[in-house]
Amino acid sequence: MRAFPVGEPSMQSMAFTAAILDNAGYAVIATDTSGVITVFNRTGEHMLGYAADELIGLATPAKFHLPSEVAARAVEFSNALGIALTPGFDVFVAKTRLNLPNEHEWTYVRKDGSQLQVLLSVTALRDAAGDVFGFLGMAVDLTERKRAERAVRDSEQRFRDLFERSPDPSWLIQDRLFVDCNLAAVAILGYSTRQELLATHPSALSPEFQPDGRPSFDKAEEMMLTALRHGVHRFEWEHRRSDGSCFPVEVTLARLAVQGQEILYCIWRDITERKRAESALLAANRRFELLNADLEARVAERTRLLATEVVERRQAEQFARQSAQWLREVIELMPSGIVLWDRDQRLVAWNKAFKVMFPEATIFLKEGVPRSAFVEAVEASGSTSFPPDGQESGNWDRIGRYDRLLADGRIITVERLPTSEGGRLVINTDVTLIRRAGEALARSERMASLGGLVAGIAHEINTPVGNALLVASTLGDRLAEVEAGMLGGTLRRSDFSAFIASITESGQLLSRNLHRAADLIQNFKQVAVDQTSDKRRVFDLAKVFEEVHMLMAPRFKGSPHRLELSCEAGLTMDGFPGALVQVLTNLIDNALVHAFDGRGEGVIALGARRLGSDSVQITCDDNGCGIPLAQQSRIFDPFFTTRFGQGGSGLGLSIAMNLVHDLMGGELVVASTPGAGTHFTITVPGAAP
Repeated sequence: MRAFPVGEPSMQSMAFTAAILDNAGYAVIATDTSGVITVFNRTGEHMLGYAADELIGLATPAKFHLPSEVAARAVEFSNALGIALTPGFDVFVAKTRLNLPNEHEWTYVRKDGSQLQVLLSVTALRDAAGDVFGFLGMAVDLTERKRAERAVRDSEQRFRDLFERSPDPSWLIQDRLFVDCNLAAVAILGYSTRQELLATHPSALSPEFQPDGRPSFDKAEEMMLTALRHGVHRFEWEHRRSDGSCFPVEVTLARLAVQGQEILYCIWRDITERKRAESALLAANRRFELLNADLEARVAERTRLLATEVVERRQAEQFARQSAQWLREVIELMPSGIVLWDRDQRLVAWNKAFKVMFPEATIFLKEGVPRSAFVEAVEASGSTSFPPDGQESGNWDRIGRYDRLLADGRIITVERLPTSEGGRLVINTDVTLIRRAGEALARSERMASLGGLVAGIAHEINTPVGNALLVASTLGDRLAEVEAGMLGGTLRRSDFSAFIASITESGQLLSRNLHRAADLIQNFKQVAVDQTSDKRRVFDLAKVFEEVHMLMAPRFKGSPHRLELSCEAGLTMDGFPGALVQVLTNLIDNALVHAFDGRGEGVIALGARRLGSDSVQITCDDNGCGIPLAQQSRIFDPFFTTRFGQGGSGLGLSIAMNLVHDLMGGELVVASTPGAGTHFTITVPGAAP
């Protein structure tokens, strides 16, 4: 502050004033009438980062204000006061000069460039004569207040979000009227909008009287008063929907203070089911009372039988223990290897078959060992029969069945099941022999199919070869006749011309029939190679359909049924044509054996079309008797057939499913309505995986 030559008492007063200013909890900044700073207290120094010596007598408050904010306030105050103000010191003191309240929020800019919000109050400094000799500004840091206000706004927003999203009907009550509600409240009452419900007394949404006989209005008033007095109040109430029906709710009223006013937060819980259950319980209690007399009469008899029941209970407990022992023995004797992990992935139990199946892992089987430690130990042992967990088995969350091919050639089917407490029961079954037997059966089925192919081709080739033999025999007879005429001198020109014409016609017949036989043999060679070897090649699907038609033609001869083909032109695939022929012939065979039992003319239709840019859809439809619903989930199971001994092996559809899924990387699905035929759909990629 500026020093003045005054007496001792004045010096003490000045020191007292300086102490007050320096220890004030807000910034005190005084200026002369031109705006030059004359006082800058210690709080101002801390607030703005300037030393008092840097500002006193050297600057105006505009130094630590935002120019844009000063300019905006100049426009605002000019319009409000009806005077012209230019951005500068006059903006801060214009209202004070007019003896108007002058307290506003401003943005201060610290010396380091950072900003803070303050509440600035500006008053005039007057001398003993009442003349203004300067201005005094007192600035309060609003940082904490702003943070608190944001926290309040955030809290109110969170409350609003919870209020709106609550599945329970929720209300706000002020002055004993509903002033707000959520959509759940609108829905439970059957109204369209919340505006229909607001500014209403709770009794307006209730029947005239509550179940206890009291008027709804009087009781609602009492309940709200109780909640306001005690803070929280819970009670049961009956409300009325828009359609006039009534329903019971459990009401919770909680007193809240919002912006200085007390309101009630109301939550409804529909207790219709609970009331129904209570009614049922009351009815049951009444029945119980009727039965109680009879029950008391039986107490004596029951007491007499109690000893017998105790004996029977002990026997049951013994049986339960024995059953548990039997279960343990059964598990121990099961051929599948079983291992149990708890929810923390620690080993709990295992059976003998697991140790036999994975002998190298036996030494690491210890109760409580972590699964990760167990796997690491087995990996470190160099085991070949128990390989490290891969993508399938290493994933703890993967539930279901999958196969693992061990390094020693065994195929293990792993079935991982969740336990009730969050653990895993893992069942390992050696299916090597079963799979090999299945492969052998599949090969047999394919060879049987090849046998049918040979029989069909033989039948087809017989006609052109027989015709060729007949032509050759006739040609030999004609040649003998001509030779005899030449030797006997009886050969005429006309006879020789007829002989030449006969040779020409015979040559044409021989050529056509031998070409037909050669084409059939070539097709037979291609199909035979495709079906006996899984050779991958690029092929035309329409040509495969023709080969299937040729193979199945003998099956349709002498039959009232027919095979129809429909294939999109230019549809080529990169895959395994032999496997596809096998699948299609199996589907057609299945239809011939099962679909037309007791029916007249039947139609089997093969169709193919491109599906998207990289997939092909092939369909096989029949208009037969369809598949019973109970059998549709089993038709792809190995050995499942309803025609054992009547042309059904139970492997055709199973082999077709395996070829489509495993070799071609596609899927085979069936849709059938009993009495309306069956529809098989094959969806495979245009290029096999």
